[in-house]
Amino acid sequence: MESEQLDTRTALAIIHRMGESGLPPEQGIEDVNVGTGSYLDVLDEEYLATHLPLAGGSTFKLVQGTYGAGKTHFLYCLRARARRRGFLTALVTLTSARGECPFDSPIHIYQSCASKLSLGGVAQESPITGLVDIVRHWVEEQLTRQEKEPFLAWVKGSLGRSAIGYQPYRTALCRLIRGLVADEDGLEPLEAWLLGQPVPSSDVRPFGVYEVPRAQNAFLLLRSMVQSVREMGLTGTALLFDEGEKQLSFARADARSTQQVLNNLRETIDLCGQAELPSAIVVYAVTPDFANNVVPRYPALQQRLLFPVQPMSVHSPLSPLIDLEVLDLTPQDLLGALGEKLMGVYRTAYGWAGNRESLQANLKTLVDETLAHQLEVGHRRIFVKAWIRLLDEDRRTGGRVLDAREVLTVMQRAQQALAPDDEDEFEDD
Repeated sequence: MESEQLDTRTALAIIHRMGESGLPPEQGIEDVNVGTGSYLDVLDEEYLATHLPLAGGSTFKLVQGTYGAGKTHFLYCLRARARRRGFLTALVTLTSARGECPFDSPIHIYQSCASKLSLGGVAQESPITGLVDIVRHWVEEQLTRQEKEPFLAWVKGSLGRSAIGYQPYRTALCRLIRGLVADEDGLEPLEAWLLGQPVPSSDVRPFGVYEVPRAQNAFLLLRSMVQSVREMGLTGTALLFDEGEKQLSFARADARSTQQVLNNLRETIDLCGQAELPSAIVVYAVTPDFANNVVPRYPALQQRLLFPVQPMSVHSPLSPLIDLEVLDLTPQDLLGALGEKLMGVYRTAYGWAGNRESLQANLKTLVDETLAHQLEVGHRRIFVKAWIRLLDEDRRTGGRVLDAREVLTVMQRAQQALAPDDEDEFEDD
């Protein structure tokens, strides 16, 4: 069925993104999502719409899925729902690769969350990304609604005495806001400080800030950032950590790093349990190996996650575990539904109808061949790439029904087209 929500530009971006790499798209993710609607509905209705914004509560969820089970895709969908509810969101990749975030380093966790925090971005709108740019945008909005003097009085009185727990953070935030209102120059040290970047203490001391970001205060910074979102009158925060199993696989060679990863995870869970992260949802994606082999070795973590535990569902919405091995559809129905959704997006992208009969026949053959030749859940990226190639061929040649051998050849070409780095990514999305 052709998508009615997507415009041509976004549909084209989805087809190119998924056809080239098989990766989930940044925009329009829910137009190609299948099988996880019940999980997303529970999170939306139970948490994003009620408990978090209304009661100021917080929650931690562990997303579990084998390689290729769609953890990244699921987090993208959850981010889209959170944005639609007005939450600030940060989707953080957890690896020890250069430029990414290792979860055994508290200060890197904060830096990544602060730099990737985003506001808006629902539908085709570009999000405002980065804590400082969000604050700047928020100040501009406030000044369109009220005069400078009452606003500054509120910043000095209410925000300056608010429940933001770490006093240096509260001071830095208020001082930055006052500087933005006055259009001051030289605010870069404060901006860098709020992003958790290395700043000489001599650079921020003139602003009344006497501590610098470091590992020892990183969780105080994270807690204060989330608290400031609520104090500024925004809805809440969604912190989404992806590919946690890769970080653990790197850390297994170093017992100390592994222990630090788990300590940081335990502290994050505790912050949620103690309501230190008001109106926040924290989600951490892992493989079943984490739950089966790692958690049992760390009783403190096992107790907090209440393992073994029944996965989250409509009947158990408070469960901390979301199991992507248990989906709304069978593997065959899931691939068929995904193929139908991609076909609808493709038609929107190219304004092309195609021969329904031949397309349905080729889709069925591709589903059958995919399930017959790929024993692991990681087949989905190859399926996506192969199906888009078949759609391209149908559009350019007028379409015909292919036999199983021809479809298998297209699948093999799609798999060979993956670069070595893509192979790793293919395992995980």
